[in-house]
Parts: sequence; structure tokens; C-alpha cells
Amino acid sequence: TYSGSLLSRFGLSPSCRVVVSSGDNSCTLAALQLESGDVVLSLGTSDTLFAVLEEPKPGKEGYES
Repeated sequence: TYSGSLLSRFGLSPSCRVVVSSGDNSCTLAALQLESGDVVLSLGTSDTLFAVLEEPKPGKEGYES
């Protein structure tokens, strides 16, 4: 739960969620509310490209089994 002063200070809804142990890229992705066809390039400590696809087709290259 959150304290009333914290919610009031930052204008947060009592139903807001806090993501613990998350990184900047995943939090950015969650906050942007991207739609189909959107592409975002994040340049920083790790360069990341986000894209929203109607039918994603992930490859298995680079994954360990």
C-alpha cells in the first residue's frame, strides 16, 4: 500500500502499480503505450529498438536451450 501523502504529493491514483526491479527500457516500453506500427529507438547505456507488430515472429537465434 502507499501512504496518502505519497499519493497526494505525486498526484498518483490509489490503484497505481509500482514495478520493482525493472530497468529503464522495460519501464519506458510500459509507459509509452505503443500502438501497431510504432517504432521507438532508445539510445543510452544499451541501444534498444522497440517495435509493435501485428503478428510477431520471434526467432530462436541467440537463445540458449
